[in-house]
Amino acid sequence: MKSAPTWRLFVLGGFKLVAPDGRKISLGDKQVALLSYLAVEGSATRSQVAGALWPDRTEAAARNNLAQLVKRTRTTLEENLFEGMETLSLAPLVDVDVRRVFDSSSSAADLPEGTLLADVVFDDSLDLADWLTVQRERVDLRRARVLALAAANAEEREDFATALELARRVLDTDPLSEDAHRRLMRLLYLQGEPRRALEVYARLQDVLTRELRVQPMPETGALAALIERGGALPVARPASSPVKSPAIHAPRLVGREVQWQEMERAWQAGQFIIVAGDPGMGKTRLATDFAASKGRVLFVEARPGDSLVPYTTTTRSMRGALKTSGLDLPPDLRGPLSSLMPDLAPPGESPPDVPDDVLRRALQRALALTLANVDVCVFDDMQFADQASIDVGFEFIDAFFPMGRAGGVPHFVAVHRSHELPEFTRVIFERLERAGQAAWLHLPPLDSQAARALLESVGVGDAQGLADASNGHPLFLLEGVKAIASGRELSTSPSVPPKLGQLILDRVSRLSKTALHVARASAVLRRDFTPELVSRMLTAPLLDVADAWSELEEAQVLSGERFHHDLVAEAVSAGIPASVRRLLHRAAARALTADAAPAARVAWHWREGGQDLEAATWLVRAGDAARTTLRLREAAAHFEDAARLFEAHEDSRAFDAWLRRARTLALADDLEARQASVNDVLERAVSPREVAEGWLLQAGLFAATNAGPRAEASVRRGLEALGDEEAPNLRASLLSDLSAALWTQGRLDDAEVAVREALALLEPLGPSSGLAEALSNLAVLLDHQDRHHEAEPLHRRAAQLLEGLGDHSLLAVILCNLAVCLGELGNGRESLTALQRAAALHEASAAEGSALLRVSLGSAHADLGQYASAIELFERVLQHDLDPSGWMHDYVRGLLANVFTTLGSYERAETLLKRALSEGMPDSFLARVHLWAARLRVARGEEPGRDLAEAERLLGATPRPLLLGRVRLLQAAHGSLDAAREALELGSKFDLPGLRLGAHTRLATLLRRVDPPEAAEHAERALRLARAYEPADLSKGEVLLAAFEVQALTNAAEAEETLRRAREWFTETSLRHVPREASADFEARSFIGRALAASTPRVPSTD
Repeated sequence: MKSAPTWRLFVLGGFKLVAPDGRKISLGDKQVALLSYLAVEGSATRSQVAGALWPDRTEAAARNNLAQLVKRTRTTLEENLFEGMETLSLAPLVDVDVRRVFDSSSSAADLPEGTLLADVVFDDSLDLADWLTVQRERVDLRRARVLALAAANAEEREDFATALELARRVLDTDPLSEDAHRRLMRLLYLQGEPRRALEVYARLQDVLTRELRVQPMPETGALAALIERGGALPVARPASSPVKSPAIHAPRLVGREVQWQEMERAWQAGQFIIVAGDPGMGKTRLATDFAASKGRVLFVEARPGDSLVPYTTTTRSMRGALKTSGLDLPPDLRGPLSSLMPDLAPPGESPPDVPDDVLRRALQRALALTLANVDVCVFDDMQFADQASIDVGFEFIDAFFPMGRAGGVPHFVAVHRSHELPEFTRVIFERLERAGQAAWLHLPPLDSQAARALLESVGVGDAQGLADASNGHPLFLLEGVKAIASGRELSTSPSVPPKLGQLILDRVSRLSKTALHVARASAVLRRDFTPELVSRMLTAPLLDVADAWSELEEAQVLSGERFHHDLVAEAVSAGIPASVRRLLHRAAARALTADAAPAARVAWHWREGGQDLEAATWLVRAGDAARTTLRLREAAAHFEDAARLFEAHEDSRAFDAWLRRARTLALADDLEARQASVNDVLERAVSPREVAEGWLLQAGLFAATNAGPRAEASVRRGLEALGDEEAPNLRASLLSDLSAALWTQGRLDDAEVAVREALALLEPLGPSSGLAEALSNLAVLLDHQDRHHEAEPLHRRAAQLLEGLGDHSLLAVILCNLAVCLGELGNGRESLTALQRAAALHEASAAEGSALLRVSLGSAHADLGQYASAIELFERVLQHDLDPSGWMHDYVRGLLANVFTTLGSYERAETLLKRALSEGMPDSFLARVHLWAARLRVARGEEPGRDLAEAERLLGATPRPLLLGRVRLLQAAHGSLDAAREALELGSKFDLPGLRLGAHTRLATLLRRVDPPEAAEHAERALRLARAYEPADLSKGEVLLAAFEVQALTNAAEAEETLRRAREWFTETSLRHVPREASADFEARSFIGRALAASTPRVPSTD
């Protein structure tokens, strides 16, 4: 078979492509870049190649450009020089010169000369320019290794002439190599040229001082001294050997006796111990030694970069705790925690999107389990911890002061750098300190006696100059000891001490180039780096990276998969040239993308790498991810960052980012932030759709503050701006908001027409959040007219749609609306279930939303006779939640008063009602408060007429049937038979089972002495309804008691059983659902308590 003709590609010395017939082919810049990239890399994924050639384009656009470029190159050459589908490489028919540099079988004689792509300049691509800089260094490094090995072999054969030539070539390739300089010095000396050998040493001193600001290594200086005095040369070392940090004795903890005693006192008091100090001051050593003296220790830490992604610190800590404890988490925790630790998900299942408050509860339970067998937890470098981790941790431990008690949490020792705590952590520490729950220690520098004692403990007995120059800085002392042990001379003058960072850089600068690259890549990644990740990031063989890792551990730069000390990481980072730093950040972004890292972390690396548009794209993804789990403020911040980056590059995607931000804040409680976000959208809106979107957002904000006319005006401006544009989703949203605005103005018929028009637009488009929202809007409108049976299936369909779409933020709202519908039907248990599901979805930090949810939950518990739970929720709203409406707290006081009326705590109810009657409250809510005031008067045997009249007035000319029915029930409780019959009529006409149940109960009571047979019929119907529904404005115990009284009067056989059930309800309620402080009132003063005390079983007549 005839072999394909060979194409020759030269990239060393300059770019040149030669066809099989000898023709030199001229190509465009992008074609040169493509062929060069594949020539050097060997192979790469299409995403990597596209990202390198078009870094400012989206991945889809860049890949499309790459496909066109490959096709165009094939056409130009009339030959396919590429192979591979997803992974692209040059075909075997292309002979590439640079491959001989990396061929392990190549000898020094085989190495081609020339600088990589010497005649190529990538002016239009910063990515490629930086890539070329690094690849030139990589090629030179490989050449230097081959040449150095060949020079060593020649020297061993005593072929000094060849060795000398090869040594010079090594220096041409790597002018900073001390190995090469020493070999050249030695060879010149062996050939009888000591003067020239010393000139080489002088040049080395000059270049190291100029480029790295360091002096030659001690062994190089010793060789120069030997040559100068004409001594005998030692046997030559291998071409290179890793730098090891000189071994020193483990230092003793000195000079911290005072702080140890302070920590001991804090321990005995059960306080949270905080150790602060400057970097390298010995904070961690003190904390860990103290903790080790106390028993079982769990060590956790935050790392640089944790703040980019919520729960990063907690995730690392949880992994460490699980590993240490050997705990197997229960299945109900593994599910939610798998969103942070995917390996916890059941086999074959993907981690779910978990709402933030659900995740917090799961984390707190897991923390309690993992800390069960720990005596003390040390938390290092808290200044790096992300806010979500800080919040969830302190929410957990706040309830367990003092620490270290049985059944509580272990002792905690936190460590942080002085003056570097973020505001959210500092505020918590200050609060704990003020409350006497924390002891905050600040480590000073060591005094001169302690500094000398530290030096003596590591075997350095005479280093007064170093002790003085250190200014009491422990890490400086230890780095100085290592420098002295390496043969460096340090100034002993305290007035000009060398900088700590320079001592570390001096050590780092002596690493091999591969180790230096690995250290730099790790410093750029900042946290959670592994040899595998660094290998992918550098596109370097894993075994080479592993060898470099060992070298870095020997040099005490790395310790496992973290830096030996934060200051070492910072020194390495500070020494990275700007062009290399950008390239490493971009490489990190690509490697982390392949690892499915959080979008916010990937975005940060793209941004640090100078690729703003790529960063903005990932920031949008980060915002979407945060919004999905209802971390709304975080999502809004990501969207704003993305929008500003897009705007800076005049990218049209900026408007969408601003829009996402405003839509996200529309779900939160901060009205000022919402208005600012709407303004940002309107100020930037240009097209009809954009203007309409802005006015839609403005209408939503006005609707949230019950400004119906202004909301209507905003919607109509949006519809006017939209004109005849074909935008069914947007038009439907505007119509839905128009419906809401009309509803708030009492124009219910017009509102229903608008929302049904919106549904007609959305139904043909299939499932969407917009369709679900429109269905919910129509359902709420029907609920407001007490057409609950029509509304319920619409609520349920809307929730089902959102479940399928995974839109949890809107689902929480829909479930609350469904709960209201079910509650007004009297279906209390299903209402509570819906509210609990909404609570599980709702963001804990969205204050207003959570407050409204707690109000609804409290009302549901009250309807079910779970009074203690209701009181707890209402009081939490009053004590902890904001009231942006100005009247919600007063309404909650009314709800609370109504519960206390039921419990017989009439004085407390009256006090609350006096504060609850707020003039700023909407009429429909104020009417309810007057109804509760009337109920209190009825319970106390007083005249309720004034409050009932005011409630009916506030309901207006066309009151809602349910609210009017509740007025009539209270009138019935005060003795009006006609009111009871009207309430029953309203309940039957509008199919309101809870109202019918209350009306039948009142009629049974009112008719029992007037018309016992009719009373018995009402009592029986009430009992049947009570099996499925909760009564309006009565307790289930009152229903049972009323039925018993009728049955007893008519000598019904079931009377005793009904009384037994009433008493059983009363006892269980008293024990389980009444707060201890109200139990005496409930038993002695409440209506049901007094009535049961007066009731005795009636034995049926035998006549």
